[in-house]
Amino acid sequence: MGAKTFQKNERKLIYLMAIIFCFCSCTQPKQKEIITPKIILFLSDFIEKNPKWNQNDIVSKQISDSLQILLSENLNKGLLDSIPIELSEVNEYESGKYAINLEHWAETEIYKKNDIEFELNFNIIGLINDSLVKNIQQNSKYYIKGNFKEFLGRNFSDYISGSVYTPLIQIEKPYSDRYKISLGIMLFDIKDMNISK
Repeated sequence: MGAKTFQKNERKLIYLMAIIFCFCSCTQPKQKEIITPKIILFLSDFIEKNPKWNQNDIVSKQISDSLQILLSENLNKGLLDSIPIELSEVNEYESGKYAINLEHWAETEIYKKNDIEFELNFNIIGLINDSLVKNIQQNSKYYIKGNFKEFLGRNFSDYISGSVYTPLIQIEKPYSDRYKISLGIMLFDIKDMNISK
């Protein structure tokens, strides 16, 4: 009789453990799906197609120039739509005309595609209208929508009074599993800005 009671208790314990397991697995928060931003897919594809990007200084410059041309052709296709970018400056560069400096630094966000990490550095000088000026908060991060106009060099100072830290377009790989990519200074005509939560 003792063995049958033990078997019944053992079965009850197994059933109880199965119920607890099912309950726990159903109440676990689901992991947020990680979506790779379009710009990372674009850059990953570019690097795969240009494996000699770091062969020497001349080849590296040629490939960076090619990247700039491709970016110019594709930035209006929403490549940066899903990247939160920090607003660091709002400036009235001419009477009634406003520009903002949006910055994205590698240390703030690291993106992954497969097992490779990507750090992005870039500045966007955005031309905005009066209604946007009244609704934006400096040092906040925004998703932007707008039209790419051109890459800027030193002439960024025609629009903002502060500094920029990404004047070049270049690819680096300081670690075996991480690319550090600078996309330069881009001038956009900003149509809409939504704060990143």
